This record gives sequence, C-alpha cells and structure tokens, in this order.
Amino acid sequence: MCKLQRWSYTAGTMISSRFHKPCTLLLLLASGCADRCAEPGVKDDTGPCPTWYFDLDGDGYGQDERATVSCSEPRDHALQGGDCDDSSAEIHPGAPELCDTYDNDCDGTVDEDLELLPWYPDADGDGYGDPLGEPVEGCAPPSGYAGDPTDCDDGDPLVHPGAEDLLCDGLDADCDGQGAEAEAVYDSVEYGSVEEAVDAAERGAEVLVCPGRHDTLLELPGGTQLTLASWSGDPEDTVLSGGETHRIILVEPGSRLTVENLGLEDGYSDSPSPTYFIQAGAAVMGEDADLIMDGCVVRGNLSVRNGGAVTVYMAQDSELETRELTVRDCLFEDNGSDGVSALFYYSQGVGGDQYVTIEGSTFQHNTAQEASTVWVFGEHNPEGSLDARVSSCSFIENSSATGAFRFTHSGSEGSLTLSDSIFQDNYGSYPSGHGGLALDLSEGASAIVSGSGFVDNNATGANGGAIDMDLSGDNPWVEITGCNFEGNIAEEDGGAIEIGDVDGRGSVWILDSTFTGNAVGLLGGAIHHGYVWDGDESLSLLIDGCLFTDNTAGDCGGAIAGQGGEALIVI
Repeated sequence: MCKLQRWSYTAGTMISSRFHKPCTLLLLLASGCADRCAEPGVKDDTGPCPTWYFDLDGDGYGQDERATVSCSEPRDHALQGGDCDDSSAEIHPGAPELCDTYDNDCDGTVDEDLELLPWYPDADGDGYGDPLGEPVEGCAPPSGYAGDPTDCDDGDPLVHPGAEDLLCDGLDADCDGQGAEAEAVYDSVEYGSVEEAVDAAERGAEVLVCPGRHDTLLELPGGTQLTLASWSGDPEDTVLSGGETHRIILVEPGSRLTVENLGLEDGYSDSPSPTYFIQAGAAVMGEDADLIMDGCVVRGNLSVRNGGAVTVYMAQDSELETRELTVRDCLFEDNGSDGVSALFYYSQGVGGDQYVTIEGSTFQHNTAQEASTVWVFGEHNPEGSLDARVSSCSFIENSSATGAFRFTHSGSEGSLTLSDSIFQDNYGSYPSGHGGLALDLSEGASAIVSGSGFVDNNATGANGGAIDMDLSGDNPWVEITGCNFEGNIAEEDGGAIEIGDVDGRGSVWILDSTFTGNAVGLLGGAIHHGYVWDGDESLSLLIDGCLFTDNTAGDCGGAIAGQGGEALIVI
C-alpha cells in the first residue's frame, strides 16, 4: 500500500520532506490510481465497460429490457439491442421485411413497402382460384385464397390446370377446354362427337363412346371396318339416339361393323328410296355389310318398313365372299314397324355362304304390323347357302302378323337350328297372325328345333299358336325334338303346331315333346296338318315319344288332326 506524502523535487530526485522510513516509489499517474480504485466490472483500463443485451435467438440483437453492463461478454448476449422478437433469428433491426404479417425489421410496422397482389377464392383448396370470384389484395394469400385464377371448377379439388384428365369421365379435369363435352375416344384422344371420332378412325380401329345419351347419325362409307363400343361396358348408360327423327347408323356395301355394349334408341326411318329395304333399319341399316352386335340394348326404334330396329340387306351384286350377321347377348325391346319390328336379315340372289347367329338375346314387347319380330329371309340364292342358328334366346310378349321368329328360305341350301329358347305370350294379329315360330321352307331347306319351350302363344285369326310351317318344293324337312308346348291357342287350326298345305315332298318329325293344355277353334288342338296335294306331293309326318294332355279342339282332333292327300303319320 502506498501512502501519500508531501514530496520535494530537485534535479530529478524526489526527497520526502518528511518521512519515517525509506520506501521505494513508483511513479503513477493520478488517473490510473483513480481507475484502480473504481467499482469492479464497471470500468477497466480502457474506459467504461459496455452494455450487453440478452440474445436468445443468436441473431446479434438482444432484448432492450434485459440489458447488463460488463467488461467481459456474458453468455447469450449481444452488444446491440432493439430485437422485437427474440425468439426468431429472422426478426431484428435491419432485417429484410418479408410478407409474413410480422414486423421483421422491428421498425414498428408490418409488411410495409411490399408489392400487393390480387388473390382469388379457392374453395376446394387445390391451389387454383375461381376466376369469377371477388379477389382481395395482399402481399400473401389469405387462408382460402390462391394467386392463380384458372380453376374451371372450384368445387372439385381434382379439377384444376395440370390435373390428370381421365378419358370419358365427363370432366375437363385439367381445364384445357376439352373433355367435359367429349362423346367418344379414339387413340386416347377425346372428340366432341361420335361422328368426329369415327371420321378420324383408321380402318380396323376401335372407337369408344363415352357414357351419356348422344344424338348420332353415322354414315359409314363402303369398305369401313370399325368397332364401336361403350367406354363403360354398360349399354344402359351409353346410348346412341336418333332422337325419334332419323336413323342412327347406316353401313354401306363392303363394310364390317362391330357394335359392343351400346344402347341404340329412338331411331326413326321413313326415307323414300328406290331400294325397298333402305327404308328399313331405324337403328342400324347395313347394305351388303357384315354386322356383329354384342351386349347391346336396342329400344324404341321405329321404321315404316321392315326392320324397325336393325336390317341387314344382302344384294345380288355383293362383293363379300361370306356374309355375317351375329347378335349376341342383346336386348331388343319396344321396337316397331309396319313390317319386321326388331331384326331383319334379307338376302336375294347372293352367292357364297351366309351366316346368321343369334344367341343369348331377348326380344320383348316389339310390334310388327304386317310381318315378324325377327325374320331371316333367304330368297333365290342358287350359288350359296344360308345357315341360321338361334340359341338360348327369349321371345316374350311380342305382337306380330307372322310370328315372333320367322325363317324363310328358297332356291338353295338353307338351314335353321333353333335350340334352348323360349317363346312366351307372343300374340299373332289378324289375318295371318302366327304366335311363335313361323317356318317357310322349300327345295331342300331344313329346320331343327330342340330343347325349347312354347308357352301361352296366341295365333289370332290364324293357324299354329306356337309353330306354323309351310313346306314346298323338293324335300324340305323339319325336326322338332325335346320341346314343351303349353297353353298355346290358335283361332283356326293347330293349337300348338300347324303344318300347312304341302306343295311338294316334305318331312316333319316331332320327337320326345310334350303338349299340354293347347287349344284351337277348329282342327287339331295340339297338331294339325293341311292338305297334301295329289300327284307327286307327299308329307312324311313322324310323331314319336310325345305326351299329349288336356289339348282341345272346337271341331275335331283334340290332340292331332289331318286333312286329305297322301300323308304318312307314324306315332
């Protein structure tokens, strides 16, 4: 410890004027001595100690209210204060102002000096706003708003620009202006109409029709090969319509059309034409063309001529080597015509083989004023054959003049095979109203009917409540085996089966069948055969293994009756 004393100074030598004992002295500045004697931690040898501010977020700016003076840096402190949010390193004096509703630079204002942008209502939250909505301004979108006003459906989060646009879903998912009104798809491209898609399709291509009801008028040029199918596979939700004003599809010669799982409804045809049958086929008219129909619903079509719904007409000058009509798993319902109401196949003077196949299909509530519900007709085809096969079909409550199904063939080889089908509640109108099946065979044509049921069919004013047949020419023959005839009625002859006047040499075999409760106004409650003309005409009628129960006739032959000529009946 140094004690202050009075000093005398001579020539650089300090001599105390009074002292008690010698001591070594250091020359000290008065100010240094004063600092050493100051409060510790407040001052040091450089001057006053700085103020430190508690800095929780480490951004170099601390809290003004938590300041401390120290000559050494305290932990978690900074030399600058003014931090208005010490929990965020992004917020402090001098920080760039962001559009985030915070005072980033701690100047007391929020989001100042930033560009204000329009924001549009985004009800479905897909990031795209409604262009028709009322916009609000701000530097950032409020909740429920978006900056891109290009949403074409703000009620569906799956619909917006850039979204996956599924084909045939009825939506313009990517808002490109296409897809919402698409009717058909070809080669993964949507088209606004079925006609446009068909026009774009190459030969042999498939055009898929989108769900919906589409007013359609297709005219397929000669040589077309096309498959027209439902996108969904459901003919009830994918319908081509004629709008009750026009035909739906016209197929020109040399073409092949396949129609799958489509509805064909409300077609109409009454156009005059030098070609008789061109007026037919309100749903589909094919001239010298192959037609394949699979899983279709053909409903409510009307033609003033034959083929109220579908007609295929094969002419003598056809260029096709073989000809085909196939109808599989289809429904023909509520179709009408002055002629054939549902389905008409007609060939005239055609060479080559013809194949008509109808399977798994239902024909119900169709009305034919002057002909049949279904008619397969081959006429004057000396160089070809007609092979018709009908299986697992139902003919229910149809009204026609010449039967629910009619097969006519003359002039060459022709055959009908009908199996495992049902004819029920069909009604034949006057004057020649056969109720169920009508067969017109000549010159070697044949028909085999097996495993089928004929129930409650009615031939009003005519013959053959279930089956009516006319045989002419050389060796036409019919075999009926394993069938059931029940409750059929004819006003004149043949309550179940009528074999009309035979003009030639014909054979009829009826085997292993049952006849129950059939009735007739005149002759043959179950079976009747007409006149067999004298000369070279003859009828060979074989009835074997059959059961007859409760059949009645108004005149004679409750079970079987025959009239005149040469007929051989074996039972």
